[in-house]
Amino acid sequence: MLEQAETSIAMVGIAEMASLLDVSDQRSKKLRMIVDALETRWGSERLPEDCVRLANTINELIKDLGFSADQLWQAVDKETKNGRGAETLNLSPYGAIVQSLLAVEFDRMAKYLGETPGRGRRFRVFMPREIELPKGTDRSLFKRVVSVD
Repeated sequence: MLEQAETSIAMVGIAEMASLLDVSDQRSKKLRMIVDALETRWGSERLPEDCVRLANTINELIKDLGFSADQLWQAVDKETKNGRGAETLNLSPYGAIVQSLLAVEFDRMAKYLGETPGRGRRFRVFMPREIELPKGTDRSLFKRVVSVD
């Protein structure tokens, strides 16, 4: 009887580990897809050495915004076709992504950036001064923005 209990406990542990590995594997796949998309648009020579960290930051950004990866890349591609997006040379890939989201999804981004970060949604967006906002937009109203003067 004790052996059966130990076996049951061990099986529960294995099932929990399998679900954790699946979650981890899904996250790894998502990050790999983001890295691939970055390399397609910017080429490895324009990306940072630690591209996985950039992919993780982008993943956290779109997760917190409630955007899908497809929505993100559609915004970047739309801006790239207009000579911005991945074609922007004075911004890092991250900056170009934020700029693209602001250009294509301004209302949604402005609402998000204006919220006070709270529990569970503490993500802040780094926004270099080079990122252009529509005329009349007061950057100081964005509570989720971290910038360097």
